[in-house]
Amino acid sequence: MNSIVYVGMDVHKESFTVCCYTFDTDETKYQQKIAPDYKLVLKYIDGLRRKFPEDTEFICGYEARCLGYTLYRQLTGQH
Repeated sequence: MNSIVYVGMDVHKESFTVCCYTFDTDETKYQQKIAPDYKLVLKYIDGLRRKFPEDTEFICGYEARCLGYTLYRQLTGQH
């Protein structure tokens, strides 16, 4: 059975704040403030993949404002 990790992103022009949450532990972990670059978000998620079991599913959420839409397009364009 795979577990789910929720990745939250607070997206601003000057910086992004990222963190993750699991219902298993009921806590927020690995909060980081990073430069506003989608490549750093991918690097953060890649780092999470090494911390959780292989079958973990990652679900990302962010604020749906103008910067969030840009981030969405950048991240989904990486498939």
